[in-house]
Amino acid sequence: MKTSFTLTTFLLLSIFTFSQSGTIKGTISNTTSSPILGVNTIIKNTIKGAQTDQDGTFEISNISDGDYILSISYLGYKTKEIPFSITNNGTLDLGDIVLYEGNELLREIVLDTKRKNKFARKQSAYVSKMPLKNIENSQVYSTITNQLLVSQSVNNFEDALKNAVGVNKLWSSTGRSGDGAGYYSIRGFSVQPQLVNGVAGITNGFINPSNVERVEVIKGPSATLFGSSITSYGGLINIVTKKPHSGTGGSISVAGGSYDFRKLNADVNVSASDKVSFRFNAGYQKDNSFQDYGFKKSVFVAPSISYKVNNKLTLNFAYEASDNEQTNQTFLFFNRSAPLLFNTVEELNYDREKSLTNNDVVIKNITQNYRGEAVYKISDNWSSQSIVAGGLAKSNGFYTYLFNSANSLNFALYAQDTDAKTRTMNLQQNFTGDFKIGDLQNKLLIGVDYLESTIIDQSSGWGLFA
Repeated sequence: MKTSFTLTTFLLLSIFTFSQSGTIKGTISNTTSSPILGVNTIIKNTIKGAQTDQDGTFEISNISDGDYILSISYLGYKTKEIPFSITNNGTLDLGDIVLYEGNELLREIVLDTKRKNKFARKQSAYVSKMPLKNIENSQVYSTITNQLLVSQSVNNFEDALKNAVGVNKLWSSTGRSGDGAGYYSIRGFSVQPQLVNGVAGITNGFINPSNVERVEVIKGPSATLFGSSITSYGGLINIVTKKPHSGTGGSISVAGGSYDFRKLNADVNVSASDKVSFRFNAGYQKDNSFQDYGFKKSVFVAPSISYKVNNKLTLNFAYEASDNEQTNQTFLFFNRSAPLLFNTVEELNYDREKSLTNNDVVIKNITQNYRGEAVYKISDNWSSQSIVAGGLAKSNGFYTYLFNSANSLNFALYAQDTDAKTRTMNLQQNFTGDFKIGDLQNKLLIGVDYLESTIIDQSSGWGLFA
């Protein structure tokens, strides 16, 4: 009886072990074909899972025959779910799996009482022109995510930048050609948001935050990695736009408020197959000033597409066009060659609610930006990134400001009939590598960057009106 019981137990254990011998494995990388370390892979409705190693590979064993769904998630990337089946206790190789940047956050398991920042990003592919985790990155930068902007109901770019420490607004966007974007101070130097998705972009006029995935503020002279033509010693501001991802869905949002504020946005993403994804963003926004006259109005469209040709080559293309119209905000310029004749705004006797203009004196901007990218995986450790990007901005209308003469509190109105175009073209070729020298892990970036900017200005001279 004892022998029979022992034999039966052995057979049951053998059958149980044999039925659990199925295996699933694969390799996970981002859109630049770089492997991602620490990605969570788990079979839904089970406790079986694994994390990817430094080569981006994972393997889950002891899976019984049946149909399952593999959930793949990582901070800062869209969660992906892949159905699969195990038969005859076999091994299933899913091959290369690509994760796309997105606005999803992983749930965190809190192991201590310290507060967690759910809006933080742990790595960036733009700050150093290669994907690096924060702990690996020597750059000093701040990231403002789309989730944070949505949670704060941010409706303009200036309010978005208030989330970055050490960034102070100097003046708002004027819409004029060349330097019409807003000015900000970083570490005592003036900076404009002239970078879109890591390359030179035109941001004259109004930037609609509805197409912004995140804003990266890089501080200090290390920003010159992107070229001295679009950066300063203070740093730079990089706008990362929304990109296609796997899955199909969308959203429509409507908002309204005081001063006749109106906003309508649509965001649609469609995956035609495992290789092709398309995304379309569009929006309309209008709001009036708190002053007696003044308004801003903006319409934009932003289609983008991603095509995975094969396991080595991925093609991405994005386009953004906006049509903006606004009155100039009141600018008071003081004569720098003479001492101030007042100590407070009250002594100036200026009525803040007077715009000293009307809604017929406007400036219009038509802005376009495009970016084509080819990412090729040369080997497991080396990848190539080729970029062709450009932009066009047109400024038409009146730009005005107020200027006081020496030894006087009187201001004169100056105006210019603006008619100008700004055109940019940017070519980049980057190679990134990951290799070891002894026990030391190294990452290398080799690149060539060409930027051409042309301004055709047929504006009138400055005229004195009062």
